[in-house]
Amino acid sequence: FYIKAYIQRVNGDPEAFSAGHAMRSNNRGISEFWDGWMTEEEDQRISLMRDRATKLDVQLGATTSGWREGSLTYNGQGVHYEVSELPRRIPRYVLDPSVRIEHNQRATQIGIYLPDIEFAAARLLYPNEFEGGIRAYQGVRRSNYVCEDTGKRAYDWKECQWAETGWTLIRRVEGEFIDVPAQGFFPKGEPDELYRWPEREARFTYREGPHITALSGELTGHAGKWAMNGRRGLEYVDLQQGQRLSYKNEQPVKWTLIARADGGSCIEPHKES
Repeated sequence: FYIKAYIQRVNGDPEAFSAGHAMRSNNRGISEFWDGWMTEEEDQRISLMRDRATKLDVQLGATTSGWREGSLTYNGQGVHYEVSELPRRIPRYVLDPSVRIEHNQRATQIGIYLPDIEFAAARLLYPNEFEGGIRAYQGVRRSNYVCEDTGKRAYDWKECQWAETGWTLIRRVEGEFIDVPAQGFFPKGEPDELYRWPEREARFTYREGPHITALSGELTGHAGKWAMNGRRGLEYVDLQQGQRLSYKNEQPVKWTLIARADGGSCIEPHKES
């Protein structure tokens, strides 16, 4: 069983994911027999490698089975990873609406997908033999705990559910990167840092200051690409100057100008240095 899973992983076969904990539980030749023949250095080396394998296997398992929303964003910084572990720049990703998994459909293309519903995290999906749709792990009720010493509220999910949903592929944008700020992307550890990502993404990408924004119903002052954060994640639209910005589900939203058609600055004129 373990050998098969190892071979599948080495050869990039996604069916290896179905093995479940195959790496962290494989203590063959170590725990089932007396290990007193090993030196202290050898025992410590195996222990460190096993700890490393367990951590990576837990992360892989959560990526394929479903993270709780926020675990890698506003709840993850300083818990699942440290800012110092991140590279100076990370690739930029966008939704690819041409690759969809609808309700009661199986994945036909391996990739990271974003669910349509709110409060659910992206997930690695791949073709398999199981019939039916793919559900997402959705947050329902948050913790109301507040630390007495710091006054900081906890935003982790205390109640979740498996919910039916459709999925959209997340695609890497070749040649585009986002600078990692010194304090990380989620220094406050608050959900709003994730939900306001479009305007924050633009700031991290260009590092020039506050970008031009407008509300639904207003006329665009510039032709170009505008972005907003909807239920399915980042959404983009190309508009001409003077066109009216749309509403989402009949509700007003804030749009951020991230690229001008004439190549000009996307920064608020009175705020440029």
